[in-house]
Amino acid sequence: MPIHVVKQGECFATIAQAHGLRGDALYKHPDNAALRKKRPNPNILHPGDEVAIPEREPKELSVPSGAKHRFKVKISKRELRLRLLDHGGDPIAGAAYVLEADGERVEGKTTGDGEIVEAISSGARTATLTVGARVLVLECAALDPLTDAPDEGVSGARERLRNLGYDVGEASSELDPRTRTALALFQHEANIDVTGKLDDTTRARLGAAHRC
Repeated sequence: MPIHVVKQGECFATIAQAHGLRGDALYKHPDNAALRKKRPNPNILHPGDEVAIPEREPKELSVPSGAKHRFKVKISKRELRLRLLDHGGDPIAGAAYVLEADGERVEGKTTGDGEIVEAISSGARTATLTVGARVLVLECAALDPLTDAPDEGVSGARERLRNLGYDVGEASSELDPRTRTALALFQHEANIDVTGKLDDTTRARLGAAHRC
């Protein structure tokens, strides 16, 4: 069975679409059981993870000849979910937004908890979110895991800290001084031991605060 080596920004949905498969079928395939156990969230993979690609099963239809037929292909979607907070950590509720991804545009308002939940194309790598005068470019499926990672979860921690409003500087897999400072600030606000280190307790609290 062919093996796909995960690159940055890929998840089961994007890999499945590239190979003409359904994301849920690829995720649940028996040959991906070990990876599924290691990565329980199908939207979070680490570069270098290996995904088994099963053979596609052709679907056959019998239709009468000599006539025109229309076939509809269902395009798979995945859920984009995020929560907007102000500088004080309070939800930005009832805010009008415009979300654009893969040529599709949708308008809506955040919930009372500041949440946005929309279905986007499985193949979308980025999405643009406009809220008032602020325009945010979202990288879909680019979040690295906090555990079972070659960098011990540092890159995943940095991006979660960034999304929560902490200054971690440019993208890196190093636990540099700026990242340690951001971790210490997060630990202080989370009422856990302030060490500036990425320990198991901090990973758990950071994942809970980020909601993934």
